[in-house]
Amino acid sequence: MEQKLVMMLQYEVCENFFATYHKTISHIFSSLSYYDVLENELFHYEGETYVEKLIVPTESHYLSLKKLRTSKDHEIFGQLDPLIKGGVENMRIFAIK
Repeated sequence: MEQKLVMMLQYEVCENFFATYHKTISHIFSSLSYYDVLENELFHYEGETYVEKLIVPTESHYLSLKKLRTSKDHEIFGQLDPLIKGGVENMRIFAIK
């Protein structure tokens, strides 16, 4: 049986879009169970930096979700593209075993 992974996503939100970002990320978080995400948390650090912490069941889930989260054409996740500095392709994503 594969071990659960912690998936971390870090990005900076464009200064004028904080209200839109919070509405959008709430919608995204409500859809994560569809992608088998077991737990999720959002952290706000200095300035515009946000970090999402997601618990996923397998490395395959991590790789799939990483690809989807960095797609600006994805119906749900792509909504963040105009709100993040450099777009969703600029997110820093890594896993911790």
